Amino acid sequence: MSICIKVEKLTKKYKNTLVLDNLDWTICQGDVIGLLGKNGAGKSTLLNAILNVHPADSGTVTLFDTDNKNMTSALKARIGYVAQINDELPWLSVKELISFKKQFYRHWNTKKVDELLNRWQIDTAKLTSELSVGQGQRVQIILALAPEPDLIIFDEPAAALDPAGRREFLKELVNIATDEHKTIIFSTHITSDLERVANKVAILHQGKIRRFEALDTLKEQSTLSLEDIFLEETA
Repeated sequence: MSICIKVEKLTKKYKNTLVLDNLDWTICQGDVIGLLGKNGAGKSTLLNAILNVHPADSGTVTLFDTDNKNMTSALKARIGYVAQINDELPWLSVKELISFKKQFYRHWNTKKVDELLNRWQIDTAKLTSELSVGQGQRVQIILALAPEPDLIIFDEPAAALDPAGRREFLKELVNIATDEHKTIIFSTHITSDLERVANKVAILHQGKIRRFEALDTLKEQSTLSLEDIFLEETA
């Protein structure tokens, strides 16, 4: 199976705090990975460093065999990203925001966008600044999925969603995960969400990926629940 992401010796500090410590991680095409870590463990820092949103201090990251510092517009179009904090243009309506984003992509699944807008009951006439936190999160998810990217990265995607919204989001992830060519990484602290979708689990603790294994293998190796394994690894 081909490599989608290769992280080598990634290090990141904030002031005097070491967040990522010489971290190595290899992700194959088709992996659906749940990234577990306590609050403040550096999950967002790692995902931002992989995408070069906030560059690491040292180390290298390659995405589809390309250094993340040299990504072309064509490569960026293959990547969908939902940040933990909604920073979309607040003065645009949802409809205007979708039209604005669409022009940057050669491929855009309008049918999928309309389906999700309708299913998730989003009023496209509203300004993005008028949306609830959960609705804003849904819009970000739709924008990330619309170009049908090969790699999709979600940073705590369900954190702002109510239980019904979380179920709908996970249902959509399951649909995407059936395509073996799609690679998904989603950070979370909700182990039950991860168990419904992921085929692999990565546990981030003290700046390193402490465990990275197939979910089935992890369960077979231990009598503990996934949540207990996580707590044990991060104690």
